[in-house]
Amino acid sequence: MGEYLTIREVAVVVKVSAATIRSYLSHRTPKWNPFPLPDFEFGGRKGWLRETVDRWMADRPGMGYRSDRAARSLPRAE
Repeated sequence: MGEYLTIREVAVVVKVSAATIRSYLSHRTPKWNPFPLPDFEFGGRKGWLRETVDRWMADRPGMGYRSDRAARSLPRAE
């Protein structure tokens, strides 16, 4: 079994701040690809296997993608 990553370590892998990872967890956003729940949790400490984070990142669109704006920019049916 692999080593567990902390929130800070996950943030480095994902290239966002630790606060962003905490936000993803509290809001379960984005809804189409929510950040995975921890593989391990004990006494308030959370840990993710690298494979879990890598799988989530593989399904994630590019950095800076805003799905809320993309939906608004679709042409309207007339």
